[in-house]
Amino acid sequence: MGLRIRLAMLLRRGIHKESTCSGYRASLNSDYLIDGIQILLDSYDEVYEHVCHSALQPGAQVVDVGCNIGLTIFMACQATQGQTHVLGWEADPEQFRRCQHNLSLNPSLQEWVRVDNLALSDQDGLIRFRSVAAEQGNYLVDPQGPVSMQCRSLDSLLHQHKLERLDLIKCDIDGHEQAFFKGAQASLSRFRPLVFFESILLPPYQPEQPPWKQLRDLNYTLFDARYPHAPLEPGQSPCLDTLACPDFRWGELHPKLAALGARASRARSLIRRMVDAWRYQE
Repeated sequence: MGLRIRLAMLLRRGIHKESTCSGYRASLNSDYLIDGIQILLDSYDEVYEHVCHSALQPGAQVVDVGCNIGLTIFMACQATQGQTHVLGWEADPEQFRRCQHNLSLNPSLQEWVRVDNLALSDQDGLIRFRSVAAEQGNYLVDPQGPVSMQCRSLDSLLHQHKLERLDLIKCDIDGHEQAFFKGAQASLSRFRPLVFFESILLPPYQPEQPPWKQLRDLNYTLFDARYPHAPLEPGQSPCLDTLACPDFRWGELHPKLAALGARASRARSLIRRMVDAWRYQE
């Protein structure tokens, strides 16, 4: 049996525990992949954690699209000693319920974090999903899918919330990024936030094809989110996560990211490397 399959089985042994995640309390269940990685490594997404610590200052405003059970919200809050305003959205009703529960375990975040059960797309209306049978908590957009959900565009939502700043967008919506960016053009143009998004389900990088063109037209440069943060090259297969940075911010951001990435690379344990090899499909 292959190492990746054994590791996947290890992460799905029905472990239930309450743990401290990025300094905040969370209820975890290893039947879910994200919970299992957190239980195994005491850290879910080291790369996004580095982005938060490099890019955010107290008072920052973060949008978390596909916030799952809240672990990425906790990373953003930890980076600013609990002083990050987060607007989060989770489409899956079960993961949304679990996220609400985890937030309820941390009363200090009540005035800083708001999460709603909503899908984000390119317009306001309804969207349909189907579940991914092999992965609890994952849904793919499918016009014939059995699950329907109210959806909004980010531009519409941020206008409703009357945001005056936006520092960082984190987006993990299983291949629906093209529609999301289409519905976020005004917000990206106005606020120029850093964007961290899952890209493994997207087509190869072609600068003149969506969704890559939607960001490049706004003078964003695209990088592999992992250290050493190489720029994406035409024809490159999608990496797990991509970092889109406004050109004027990269000079200040990159040295901070690189320092954290180099330190983590030197200290990375065998089990961390095993999980990374499995998650990044290398």
